[in-house]
Amino acid sequence: MVSLLSFNEYFQKNVLKHIEYFLCSNNYYFYKHLESYFYCTFYKYNLVTSYFLVKIFSKIKLFPSQVGVLIRQEYVRYTYFPLCWENTVFLKRILTPFKKKRIYELAAGNGWVSYYLNRMGLKIDKVVDDFSWEKLTETEKPIKVYKQDAIKTIKDENPDVALINWPPPEDNFLINCFDVMKKGNYLVIIADKDPNVSGNVIFFKNYEKYLLIKKYLPYSFPDFQDIIYIYQKK
Repeated sequence: MVSLLSFNEYFQKNVLKHIEYFLCSNNYYFYKHLESYFYCTFYKYNLVTSYFLVKIFSKIKLFPSQVGVLIRQEYVRYTYFPLCWENTVFLKRILTPFKKKRIYELAAGNGWVSYYLNRMGLKIDKVVDDFSWEKLTETEKPIKVYKQDAIKTIKDENPDVALINWPPPEDNFLINCFDVMKKGNYLVIIADKDPNVSGNVIFFKNYEKYLLIKKYLPYSFPDFQDIIYIYQKK
């Protein structure tokens, strides 16, 4: 686990220093909320409530747009999922009916979603990513992540449930994943309501007959609305 001192040094050098360039006034409390969220969530391995995210983003909208861009760039080095207590508890509740099945997280990045689900008692049997996006390897991984192709993993290992968080919108990734799944198995997708942001327009349109559940996350980042979709191959 990273010490508070080493975290503060890193955060000051790589995040706060760049943000300060765009800010003229004293924003001590904004900095402390930002530091506290990143430190607790990604370094101390303790989830915080959405209160921290609400406070951070209520301030960001008052600053030049570059501030939000820089913070998002830092955040997606860890995950796209808006990690907070409420969202993770909600996701666990959605997945609990599958707890006796083999659940894989695919295209999992550094595995933060699976890490916290495991901490809450929902076993994720395997976490997989092909590390095609090099930024993902820059941060410490809280859980074992296997370097494997998602589609090949579904085809070869046949997980009962495949969890995919914020799939890319520009290709047929979801279609290919679902097509190689065996009948009776489930695909769980976390994506923005706009399929041009994450997911796939063709998939959401043409595979609607397989949709079982569609639920909004309790908290989403401003300008986004994250949805959990569950599909079953028939």
